[in-house]
Amino acid sequence: MKVGILTISDRSKLGLYQDESGPLLVAIIEENFPWEIVEAAVVADEKVDIQRFLEKWRDDGVNLILTTGGTGCGPRDVTPEATMPQL
Repeated sequence: MKVGILTISDRSKLGLYQDESGPLLVAIIEENFPWEIVEAAVVADEKVDIQRFLEKWRDDGVNLILTTGGTGCGPRDVTPEATMPQL
């Protein structure tokens, strides 16, 4: 299983906040599953940027993409819409 972990965080992307959830997910997977982490990245809360990562990883054959972070309920929270399939 090829796994990608995408942290969605404006502050982490700008270097104002250290991402802790992405590395934690990596550690949990490495300790508990025989899967290969092939991608891990931090992206700002921008719908187009999030979709680019997801689409590229899908096209590169990543089997499971986990997202973490996101702004929360507010105008900058675009994560749910960005992860929805485009119809």
